[in-house]
Amino acid sequence: MKNRLEVYGGKIVSIVPFLFFLAGAVFLGVNSCPDEYGYWPITTGALILGMIITKNRSEYADVLIEGMSQKMVMIMVSAWLFASLIGSLMYETGFVEALIWICDKTGVKGRGFVALSFIISSIIGTSTGTSVGTIVTCTPILYPAGYLLGARPEVLAAAILGGGAFGDNLSPISDTTIASALTQNTDIGGVVKSRLKYALPSAFFATILYYIFGEGTTVGAKENIIKDFSNNAGLPMIIVPVVIIVLCIKKRHLLEALFWGIIAGIVTGLVFKLITFEKLFYLDPENHAAKGVILDGIKGGVGISVFTILLLGMVHFIKSAGVIDSLVKWSGRKIKSARQTDFMIMITTLLTNCIIAHNTVTIVSLGEFALRTGERYNIHPYRRANLLDVTANTFQHILPYLITVILAGAYTSFGEKYGAPRLTPFSIGIRNFHSWMLFIVILFSAISGYGRKFISDKE
Repeated sequence: MKNRLEVYGGKIVSIVPFLFFLAGAVFLGVNSCPDEYGYWPITTGALILGMIITKNRSEYADVLIEGMSQKMVMIMVSAWLFASLIGSLMYETGFVEALIWICDKTGVKGRGFVALSFIISSIIGTSTGTSVGTIVTCTPILYPAGYLLGARPEVLAAAILGGGAFGDNLSPISDTTIASALTQNTDIGGVVKSRLKYALPSAFFATILYYIFGEGTTVGAKENIIKDFSNNAGLPMIIVPVVIIVLCIKKRHLLEALFWGIIAGIVTGLVFKLITFEKLFYLDPENHAAKGVILDGIKGGVGISVFTILLLGMVHFIKSAGVIDSLVKWSGRKIKSARQTDFMIMITTLLTNCIIAHNTVTIVSLGEFALRTGERYNIHPYRRANLLDVTANTFQHILPYLITVILAGAYTSFGEKYGAPRLTPFSIGIRNFHSWMLFIVILFSAISGYGRKFISDKE
């Protein structure tokens, strides 16, 4: 198939904008820049560089617009704006203080809270099927509370990210699970059941690591602060995450679940006098501005939303230049056995995900490649689906320039009120023990044959 865009110097040159972006992301991480707004000029520079090296620049502009305006992009942007509003609402109505009160009374503190946060986030991630939803729901609550209860901030934020990754990988309603099953022409239930052999060992060892490395400043040094922020008044706000999780489990659209969550939060906050109409939204004529919790919440999702729009435009350019097609063709030529098939599906998924920066898009892009090469050696559809999905949920939640990791860093801003630091994506992603364990498990599986299954004569 003819590539849509031609680049001066050939297809290999088309990855130069990505390398420019990658260098900028590393620069931000090394210099401890926690603000997602810092990615805007770097991504913009990469897009401009792409225009310079492209022969047909009008077509290049059309490709960028197509990439930025994909339905998937708009769903993510809409979700982050409204999820950020919910986080702000929970933050202002005292649910963090209520969680601190519960944990203080039950004695769950420090490293124990970190391990518990991973388990809670994993349950929510599995229930909702979204790592993004897990991060934006859990971080504004668990991160500040855990900090005051003696957890190490970086490991705590990574545990929440890891729990979201666990759900993204295993949940039957996750878009990656659905994509991995459907692209291999198989059933979702069987894929989920077969995936337990990869997901559970990874989660088990990750929980141990979160516990070992999760202890922060001694709780005793924060006893007075805990008392200042410990308050059970905000307990009724538990209805908000419950509503969202239940609706997601019932396979309602994520935006619908978020809208009902907003309604539940506002009504509950007003009924229990945890917030007033004036604080939700008011006008400031002296400064010619509108203000309030609703506006602050939506503004909190702007940084990651604009970055996502720009990034997906660059990704669409790389795909249109034929880079991914070339990678798949190269992998196909190297395969000579079932073992090599496993390994090449894994390594191609890993490399593609690092370039495309979105796990579901990666799985869809490589689905036909995994199907054809896998069938050649009678590799079972469950095995092919697991190689795609498990691999796509490793570096996706580790590398500091990928969306969920940047989002995890952005949402640590909710801890600043309580003295918790705002963290860089680099400091969080590298401590996401779950995704590291998942990578080790799938690498061992591809090399050793653990979990490999073939299509029987009957099937």
